[in-house]
Amino acid sequence: MNKDAVRVGQIDLPAVFPSVRLLESLRAAWSIPCLIVAFLVYAGFQLNPLETFENESPDLTSAVSTFGSATLAQWVFSIEVILVYGMTRGFAVLGLLVLRMLFLGFAAVGIARFTALLVNRHERSGVLQILRFMAGCWKPIVVSTFLTIAIVLLGVLCFRFAGYLPTWSSRGPNHADALNIVFWLYSLLTLVGLYVVLAGWLLGLSAIAIDGDDGAEALSRGISFVLSRFRRTSCFLILIGLLASVAGKITAVCLTVSGRVALRSISKSPQIPPMVSEGVASFQTGLTECVHLSAFCCGLAIAYLILRQVIDNVDFREIYDQK
Repeated sequence: MNKDAVRVGQIDLPAVFPSVRLLESLRAAWSIPCLIVAFLVYAGFQLNPLETFENESPDLTSAVSTFGSATLAQWVFSIEVILVYGMTRGFAVLGLLVLRMLFLGFAAVGIARFTALLVNRHERSGVLQILRFMAGCWKPIVVSTFLTIAIVLLGVLCFRFAGYLPTWSSRGPNHADALNIVFWLYSLLTLVGLYVVLAGWLLGLSAIAIDGDDGAEALSRGISFVLSRFRRTSCFLILIGLLASVAGKITAVCLTVSGRVALRSISKSPQIPPMVSEGVASFQTGLTECVHLSAFCCGLAIAYLILRQVIDNVDFREIYDQK
């Protein structure tokens, strides 16, 4: 047995703790191409032909938005409308949800492509290159998104059908209580299933950008990653949300301080506090939302690269080249 002393000169932290690589998402989050793609999505979210529905579950929305943007959490997924009301709000709400998920899907693919090239090859893609890549991947993005929506709608319809079972029971209070307990457990199972499908869809978008998978294969790979490494994937998503929140807070603070300094410098009276106009406030809010979205999508790309290396034993630097 060799008993000679070993001197460690340097520790490869990403190899020992793969989650450290998620910090590299902050470097890509503030890149101009990622922010421009995120801004296009944010502008698309502003197009709302429907009347804004009342938020029936503010506690649920605030819980979802703890690690990210409250506006994006309510606009993109509309969780309380899907789980509680289902189709009662009409096909218009469903169509708007599909449109926004497509916006998010295209943005996630473009930002994931930029992040993978930046992290692995130290290449910076231009905005036009990202837009062309997104346009070339339209078919797998659409297929993956519609498959996800179909699975989610099937789960919601089963959930709504099971919700009527306790009301149909007329065999006494004990039997009704037992059905309510079973329905509560089924509701929990439905939430877990929706989480697996949506998380798999998000990881599948990175599979489209990095591995060039088609829509069905990307969704299947993303769901298999979530199921095979459920706790690791959940921790990654929590860390990504925290990093996106930190990036948004930093951006908001920098915008607030710089805006106040600029207003103070042009203020005629030092005693009067400067007032921020509505246009400046809207710009600050929009840029913060864009940074949230950009950091979240960058983190998804890096998380997918880590999971691919851990599960499939594929080189972290291997990236699909579009022909």
